[in-house]
Amino acid sequence: MEERIVRFAAVLEANPANELARFSLAKALFDEGFFDESIPHFCQLLTSKPDWMVAQILLGKSYLALGLTGEAKLSFLIAKNLAETQHHDGPFLELERMLEDLD
Repeated sequence: MEERIVRFAAVLEANPANELARFSLAKALFDEGFFDESIPHFCQLLTSKPDWMVAQILLGKSYLALGLTGEAKLSFLIAKNLAETQHHDGPFLELERMLEDLD
């Protein structure tokens, strides 16, 4: 398993409440294509911090990579709303395009 995954998993095991370590582990899993393993971490982050736009986008991309288009679409809709309310124009436009591709 990739070194970053092992490192972030160890940090998270030592401190399960460390949101940055959980995000870093989820992102490392995502980057290595372990989408099914990244999803629970993104979901846990979003339970405690529902306005974390990047985590919501990566959750949607994880679902999409697994062929779960309904779940991906819902995640992208939530992320698009977050992008709009947080004034993130780039992600907003990217999410609009991804949602159009899913329709």
